[in-house]
Amino acid sequence: MKKKGINLELLVQIFEKSFDPSASIEHDVQMPVITSKIGATRQCDIVIRQGKKSRETITIIEVQDRTSKPSRNDFGGWIEKMKEVGAQHLICVSKLGFTRSQKEKALELGSTIRLIKLTDNEISQIPLNIDFKLFNNKFDIQKNKFEYTKFLKPSNVKELPISKGTKIDFIFDFNSKSFTTDKKNYFSMPQLLFNELGLNTQEESEKIQKGSTTLKIPSLKNKEVLFLYQGFFMAIEFEITFDWSYITTEIPINILSYEQNEDGTLGWVAEGVIIEGNKKTSIKTPFEPDGNNGYIVKTYSEDNFINNKLVERKIY
Repeated sequence: MKKKGINLELLVQIFEKSFDPSASIEHDVQMPVITSKIGATRQCDIVIRQGKKSRETITIIEVQDRTSKPSRNDFGGWIEKMKEVGAQHLICVSKLGFTRSQKEKALELGSTIRLIKLTDNEISQIPLNIDFKLFNNKFDIQKNKFEYTKFLKPSNVKELPISKGTKIDFIFDFNSKSFTTDKKNYFSMPQLLFNELGLNTQEESEKIQKGSTTLKIPSLKNKEVLFLYQGFFMAIEFEITFDWSYITTEIPINILSYEQNEDGTLGWVAEGVIIEGNKKTSIKTPFEPDGNNGYIVKTYSEDNFINNKLVERKIY
């Protein structure tokens, strides 16, 4: 079952990394209870480790993405968890803020506890001179014809006993990340075809690109393409004819400010939702200070990063 609030947790992880790039920041960690004799652990949404091992400082972050402020039990449980795992600091993040008693407790404990609230804003309310827009890029293919040329075991370069013309779609799923050129980085067939087409991915306006193309894989610009099947790497060569579309659409957004109790706003987040049929995908974009009077924008979605990578650019 998908853990509720995981998208917000990943957002907080990226934000905190921008504040200290040298820190080790992990998501969804089982931390050992320091007094346990049976190896008990506590789940922590995010764990930040700073400094050398001999003088390491540990901060745990607990994130609440609900329709209410953290309860008294939630807040007290987070403080107890911090003590149990031997952390020096606790950061609590809530979209709806905190109660007066929780704020008072945080002040009482000084720098031990920091409270973060994500607040909705209009774009005109943030002190950034930008005309920011968020876009979704969607690449689809429809296979018309698929013919393999070779299907080889690299170990002995012996062609597998599959007769020419046999439909081999059942052997691999075009959408699974089972293809590689270096046995380290894996990609799906649509990703491979997308790269071969060389489409413009920097277009920042609503646009539809379509076409019908025949490609031979591997092409002259590509290394040998390997397919991981039942634990074996097999080299494949094939020709495919397909219809494709690449659609860029603007996503309506709202702005969240990342506000730390008593210290004001630390940064901003652009938030949008992509709706495709019955599926909704949340997109969040932190504005991270780059140390040179500008900001770095990194966009990601809860289904992985857009186009399976961070989309990063600078704004001033």
